[in-house]
Amino acid sequence: MRNTAIALAALLFAGPLMAQTDRQPSSTKPDYSRPALIHILNTEDTTPPPEPQVEFPFGAVQGRAIGTRWLIGYLPFLMPLSGSVNTGRGFGSDFPNPFVLTNTEYAYTSRTWRDRRAMSKELRRIESEEKKRAKVKVNPE
Repeated sequence: MRNTAIALAALLFAGPLMAQTDRQPSSTKPDYSRPALIHILNTEDTTPPPEPQVEFPFGAVQGRAIGTRWLIGYLPFLMPLSGSVNTGRGFGSDFPNPFVLTNTEYAYTSRTWRDRRAMSKELRRIESEEKKRAKVKVNPE
């Protein structure tokens, strides 16, 4: 109850205190002269335009990012290294396979060898079953 009384008293005294402020009319008259109005109503930007983040000089792309200036050239004498461009056949497929070039076998574990043998055995079995079921009629004419 005591807190409520203090809050009510503060609200009652706040209004008259605000009325006590001195509000004199300003003695300066507004300036409606031509230069002042032009200065106020000017729509042109006086700030210079910002520098572009990316520029395209001949044969290159220049940009700023991460606090560094980057220059990327794209002319034929700046061609990328072999295999660093996606050619549509899979990324990096242009690299020669060194195992094929030197006739080197891949290193396999014994488990991999057993799995491959089992797979080829199953494929041979399926092929022989399909040959038995196949009935081909030849009409001699």
